[in-house]
Amino acid sequence: MKRTIDSGLLVLVLLAAACAGSPGSAPETGLPKVDVGSVLDEDVAGDSHDPAADGEMASGVDSLLATDGTDVGTSPAVLNLATDADRNGKVSFTDPEDEKLEENWSLKSGAVFLLNLDDDDGDGLADALDEVVNGPEDALDLTPVYLAPAPWLPVTATLELTAENGQLGRLFRRLDEDWEALSLPATFSVMELQNDPIILGFEARDPALLLSPAKEDRVVRLTLTAWGAGGEMLAADSAVLHHAPLLFTSTLWPVKEVWTLEQAAPASAMANLSELLAVSGVPMTILDGAEEGLGTLTELVLVALAVRPDAAGHAVIYYPLLAAPSPVSMAWLKARLLGAGVAPLPAPSGLDESAGVPHLGNIESSPVLLAGEMFLPYGRLYYGWNSQSQQGPPEQLLELLARQGLQGEPVAVDTKFLHSGHLSEVLSWVPYTGDPGCCGKGFRMLFADPALALALMDAWVADGQGAASLDTPVGVTSLVDLASDVEVRAFNEETAEQLADLYHAFLPEFGLEEDDVIRVPALFFPHPLTGGAVPLLPAITDAFVVGKHYLVAAPIAGGESFALLAAWLNEALAPINAVVTFIPLPHPLSQLVHGEEIPGLHQLLVGRRKPDNVEWWLWFM
Repeated sequence: MKRTIDSGLLVLVLLAAACAGSPGSAPETGLPKVDVGSVLDEDVAGDSHDPAADGEMASGVDSLLATDGTDVGTSPAVLNLATDADRNGKVSFTDPEDEKLEENWSLKSGAVFLLNLDDDDGDGLADALDEVVNGPEDALDLTPVYLAPAPWLPVTATLELTAENGQLGRLFRRLDEDWEALSLPATFSVMELQNDPIILGFEARDPALLLSPAKEDRVVRLTLTAWGAGGEMLAADSAVLHHAPLLFTSTLWPVKEVWTLEQAAPASAMANLSELLAVSGVPMTILDGAEEGLGTLTELVLVALAVRPDAAGHAVIYYPLLAAPSPVSMAWLKARLLGAGVAPLPAPSGLDESAGVPHLGNIESSPVLLAGEMFLPYGRLYYGWNSQSQQGPPEQLLELLARQGLQGEPVAVDTKFLHSGHLSEVLSWVPYTGDPGCCGKGFRMLFADPALALALMDAWVADGQGAASLDTPVGVTSLVDLASDVEVRAFNEETAEQLADLYHAFLPEFGLEEDDVIRVPALFFPHPLTGGAVPLLPAITDAFVVGKHYLVAAPIAGGESFALLAAWLNEALAPINAVVTFIPLPHPLSQLVHGEEIPGLHQLLVGRRKPDNVEWWLWFM
């Protein structure tokens, strides 16, 4: 778990405000966008209060015991169970606005917790599976809950703390320098709240608090009640806590770590990738999953993260959502990815773990969309969908994606003409580092264009450059000869028409225009089993972005034709300052002869990425 303060956030917020109004007042448009007032089924009246209000305590666990002269008193005859409902990193006992915001939860207000299933102490077990706080880093994953002093209560009164869905988490009480687990319902004497607050930390431990479809199963409501000596209720107060919404990573976010499977590519390619990433300061973890029968890791892992406000800015835990062909391989994945700040979870699929893999690699997020009428500061989610076979991501997972709110309603894109159904084979994103002006886009979208490839090949042949057949490792003819083949040409012309339909449907959903797109020459061939389109060069669009580097697969001994296509790609990306780096992989044409699936780098690598501005609640103040 890491905590940082993003110094560039206010600049981005002000830029967004200049382009599209303030974050709390997104422009009205017919395009789907975040509804800042009705996310997660509830509206919350009123905006967040001024964080400079008096009577506040820092909510970071490392400063829970520091009074530093702050007035933490409460009004007479008021029982107060307080949380950081306004998300300013502090807990207020005296601000009436903060008290009002405690009762409901939305993107605008309400206390936030994280599912504490990472492994901060490195013992190989999720931290929330025991009844202790596993060191100072684990303490930072607790959500602060304070019981304000109540000296007005009669000494014969009793205080009781209860919780709805409390069995899905755990409360700890801070005593001196240590934490003690509480059993709910918990009782306290009035003398314990005579002068000082009781400091608690909530730890969520059950994935149902994050993944459950029903909101009532995801909300924890804490209630503090004062009972008189005769059993009469003297006062009560309650507060609602909810898990932070998940953010699903865009391919343009900075890379924190890369995961891959050892058997997914030749050792030489792995070595090249590891060296390149090391130069960029990115560690690569290579997992040996051969005995578990695992294929490419991208199909098995969908990386998300969740962020909670605290006194130092924010706390983050990554949640790799997992799918696997068997319970054994699921357990293997969990064990390999578990770590400090990383909590692997089974992806909601509605299927028994042995029933199949829900193909998580087919869910993507666009870059930030703040230009024009789009207000999606963390991009918009999209996924491939086969309209004929009705195959795509599981409905339960799509429901999870939709209810998060931060990244819009996921867009279903019909990819029935593709063998894999993966949109990454026909489109991807590259950073644009030129001057975008106000509200300009810091990216360009790459889009596969077989019609452009055929036209360029025709021009190349007309210039007399492609007369001789090239000697490839599998003994097939050159790209030029293949592009001249009547059946191959007809197949690519048909694929070009289907891609044109996809293109015209995709752009308006993301507020994109033709100037935002770079068309990439690409050829496709029918898969020998399904007849679906397979890109001859998956690396051209099926790539991996690290900063300005656009990593693509380069066929070993690819020949003159592949060198030409590589030159075209370099030329296309040169105006936007993207650096194309080629990683040698087996020859793509071999899949036509041997029926092999040659993955692109996007399929080989799973990136744990970090957004530049993770404090999502600041967009909805």
